[in-house]
Amino acid sequence: MRTHFLGILSVCLVVVASACSSKTSSLPNQSDGGLSPDDTRADAGTDAPPAPATHTVAVTNFAYTPAELSIKVGDTVEWVWESGTHTVSSGADCVADKKLESGEHAAPFTFRHTFTEPGTMSYLCNYMEHCAKGQHGVIVVTGE
Repeated sequence: MRTHFLGILSVCLVVVASACSSKTSSLPNQSDGGLSPDDTRADAGTDAPPAPATHTVAVTNFAYTPAELSIKVGDTVEWVWESGTHTVSSGADCVADKKLESGEHAAPFTFRHTFTEPGTMSYLCNYMEHCAKGQHGVIVVTGE
């Protein structure tokens, strides 16, 4: 019985040893250019476009900060009311055309808009005389 047990133990040790020695290396195979089949790196010649960004504009009494902002198509602008009652209304020369309109809101409030086309959008606060007191801004949207 002891001989039979030793024979089985020998077979088990041989199986375990061969399994350990056949383990694949985690190093890339040099014959295939150094890339393993599960390598997730992008090709060196391709650049993925940057992810859309979110830009914040502070809305305070008589000011948008920053007043001018350059963004890319697909980016979002987030206007955050920090004090007072305001609007974000597209338009120029203190005349709202309301193509973009937040409505009238008191702080705290946040209005978001994602820009899908290149161009320049002037905007203003259409609440009382805020625009005439300097509360206006510009968003410049560049192509991808």
